[in-house]
Amino acid sequence: MKNLKELKALALKLPHLPGVYQYKDDTGQIIYIGKAKDLNKRVNSYFRTNQDLKTNLLISNIHDIEYTVTPSEIDALTLEDQLINQYQPKYNILLKSDSSYRYICLTKTNPPKITTSRRPIKGQYCLGPFPFATHQIVNIARDILGLTKYQQLAAPDWQLYLDASNFSKNKRELVLSNKLYQDFINKLIKTIKHGDKSLIEQYQKHMQTHADKLEFEQALQYKHKIELLNKLTQRTSQINPTQIKSEHLLVLLEHNHKILIFLFNIQNGLLHKLGDFKFSINYPDNILETFLKQYYTQHTPPTQISIYIESELALRSSQSEVEPTYKLDPLIGEYLKLNWSIQPKIEFITSHKLLNLALQNIKAKINLKTDLNQALKKLLNLAQAPSTVDFVDISNLSDQIVVGGVVRFVNGEPVKSLWRHYTIKTIQGQDDYASISETILRRYSKITPPDILFVDGGIGQLNAAIKSLPSNCHTLAIGLAKAEETLIFANQNTIKLSLKNLADKFIIKARDSVHNFVVGHTRKVFKKFYKRSELDNIAGIGPSTKIQLLKYFKSIDQIKISKSQDLAKIIGKHKAQIIFDYFSSKAK
Repeated sequence: MKNLKELKALALKLPHLPGVYQYKDDTGQIIYIGKAKDLNKRVNSYFRTNQDLKTNLLISNIHDIEYTVTPSEIDALTLEDQLINQYQPKYNILLKSDSSYRYICLTKTNPPKITTSRRPIKGQYCLGPFPFATHQIVNIARDILGLTKYQQLAAPDWQLYLDASNFSKNKRELVLSNKLYQDFINKLIKTIKHGDKSLIEQYQKHMQTHADKLEFEQALQYKHKIELLNKLTQRTSQINPTQIKSEHLLVLLEHNHKILIFLFNIQNGLLHKLGDFKFSINYPDNILETFLKQYYTQHTPPTQISIYIESELALRSSQSEVEPTYKLDPLIGEYLKLNWSIQPKIEFITSHKLLNLALQNIKAKINLKTDLNQALKKLLNLAQAPSTVDFVDISNLSDQIVVGGVVRFVNGEPVKSLWRHYTIKTIQGQDDYASISETILRRYSKITPPDILFVDGGIGQLNAAIKSLPSNCHTLAIGLAKAEETLIFANQNTIKLSLKNLADKFIIKARDSVHNFVVGHTRKVFKKFYKRSELDNIAGIGPSTKIQLLKYFKSIDQIKISKSQDLAKIIGKHKAQIIFDYFSSKAK
C-alpha cells in the first residue's frame, strides 16, 4: 500500500461534493466502492484511529483513491450500485446484489399496467433505476395516471381517453391513441423529474383530512408520498435508458501546454469517468483520431461517442503559440467496425445535459495540480506560484563511472521527454561538486532553466549548482539533504519537510524519482563497463554483490588482496568468506 500519510494527504484534497469513491490496490484493481454526500468527509473518516478490524484490513490494501462527482447523493447511490455490479469489489460483500435497484415499466396496453423490473423491458416504457422505495414510486405513478392498485381506471383525467378514443362495444376494449398515451407518460416523467406542486398540494389535503379524522396511518402514507416526491426531484438520471444502449462523452481541452482528454461513460443517465490521458501539444499526428483508434482497439466502443472540444476552457492557465487541429477522418467509424462489428455514431457536440457535470469532475482533478503550485509558493515563500521544477542528482559506482541526472516536473506532472542522463566526462575520480557543475552546465546550455532547481545534497552541492547556472536566469536553487529531509537555501536557512503537506510530499517523492532514474542508468553503464570479471566465476555471487564490491574497492585486484573481515563489512560474513576462499585457493 501507499504510505498511510500519503493516502491521508490525498483524501484531504477531495472535494466537498456528492459522489462515488473507489479504492484500488497496488495492481490497479478496484477493491472497494462507496458513495458519499460529501466525498472529502466520507473518505477522510476511514483514516481515523480506532477503526474496526474489517476497515483496518481494507485500509492496509489501499494503494490509490479515485472518485467521480455526481449531482446529488441519490445519483451517487445509483452509480455506486452500477459500479459494484460491474467490478464486484471484494470488500463490497453486502452490496453485490442489485435486487433492490429496480425500474418502473409501463405496458402499452389499454390502459397501461405498471410493473417493476430489475432490468428495462423491451417494448415497454421504463423509468429508473430507482435505488429506494420503488413500491411507493409505483403508487405515485398510479395516482398520476389515474389507476387503482388493481390497474383499473379511476381518475377523471382518463375521461380524455374515453372521449378521444375508439371504443369497441363488441370487444369491450379501449383503443388508445399514441398521442394521448404519450401525453400521460410525459406527465409522469415531468412529475418524476421536476416534481408536481399540484399533486403535492393534493396529497397535503388528503393528509390533513385523514389527520382531522384521526386516521393517522392513512395520513402517514400521504406524508411519505410527499417526502418521496420531493426526493425524486433531485434525480437527474436519464428517464428512458432503453433509447441509447451506451454512450461515451469525450472532453478535450488544453491545459498547461498539454492536450488533455477526459473520457466518461454514460449509463442510465449517470456519469462515470473511465480515465484521463495527456498528450504533447506538439504531437505530430492528429491527437483525437490517434486516441480514438488506439483506445477503441483495446476497448469495445459504445453505440455513440459524443466529443466536446474546449480550447479556451477557464481551467487553462497559459496560452500556446501552437494551435492544434482536431480534424476527424470520416472513415474512423468504419475502422472501428472492422475490429468490433460495431460502428459507433461519432459526433462533435457543443452541449450535453451531463457536460457541466463532466467539467465539474475535470475541474476537481485539475485543481489538485493547481493546489500543488500554490502549496510550493507558500512553503518556499515565493512571490508567485512556480510552474517548472527540476531535480538533479549524482551517482557513482567507481572512479570510472560517474553519472548526473536531471528530471523535470511541470505543474506536478513528470515531463519525461525532458529527463536527461549526463555521463561525467571532464572529472577524474569522484567529485560531487564538480560533477554537479558539469551536469548543470550541460543541462541548461540546451534546455531552458526551471523556476526551481532542487539539488540532492547540502550547502556544498547547492553552491556548486548556483555557480553553474546561467547568469541571466531567475532560477531558485535549493539543496535537499536526505538524512533529515531538510531544504537548504543559499543563505543557509533551512526548512524541515513533512509528509503531511502536499508540497513537502511532492518534493520528497520527486527527489526519489531522480535518484532512481540516475542510479538505474548508472547500473546500465556499469554492466557495459564491467562486462566480465573473475567475480562472475564465483558461485553464489550475483550482480548486485559484484556492484557493491567494485563500488567500494574500485578494482578486482583490490578485492583479491582484501581480508575476509574487510569484505564482510560490505557484503556480510557468508559471501565474504566465499570470495576470500576463492581467491585464496587461486593464489596457491
